[in-house]
Amino acid sequence: LTATDPGGLAASDSFLLTVLPNLPNAGVTTDPLLVTAVNLAARAYSNLHYEVQGKSVAAIDATIQGWSPVPIACFEADLQDHLQVYDHVTRYENQNASASVALTLLNGKRTLGLSFEGTNFALTDSDLVQRMDLWDDLIFVDRHYSRLNDFLTAVAAYANDERNEIEQIVVVGHSLGGAMVQRFMSKYGMTDESYIGITFGSPGNAAHDEIPANRLL
Repeated sequence: LTATDPGGLAASDSFLLTVLPNLPNAGVTTDPLLVTAVNLAARAYSNLHYEVQGKSVAAIDATIQGWSPVPIACFEADLQDHLQVYDHVTRYENQNASASVALTLLNGKRTLGLSFEGTNFALTDSDLVQRMDLWDDLIFVDRHYSRLNDFLTAVAAYANDERNEIEQIVVVGHSLGGAMVQRFMSKYGMTDESYIGITFGSPGNAAHDEIPANRLL
């Protein structure tokens, strides 16, 4: 455009340039919250967990097809060696402890999902490292959480960074994973209403009684 164009721009005109953040893509989830939580908790288990039982990994993935993995590049280099993308989630592993994260739009809100793997009974007979789940489930819950602590600190920082536009954080887990949910919520979700914790078959955790009833289902 030139200054001679009708209604055109002049050299003296000023402009406001808005730069939008380069946000990772998020899918859309239409399932109710509790169904979403069940599906995320199931996907927290490893591919091998299902393969040794003759179950279809693709069928598990299909239940969360509305989720997108958080890019590995969003995490510090020292965590990236422990991360792997499993189709719709980004999975962190440290010895026998594991948690996964993903993004979606749930009820119109940009949502970060955090799911903890539970006691992996399918692998405890054949995998000596995974067998530690049995001790962690019964006695060493805090040890199990400590193996995830660096990753969970980074996840909380990602969720709380306004540039990522996270509106709610859904934290789920089954069995030992449920105890991890309670531990995580006691640290990050006590007063922040954007955090929603949901557990299934949890063995319990001393942190449970500290968490307000409306923060944990």
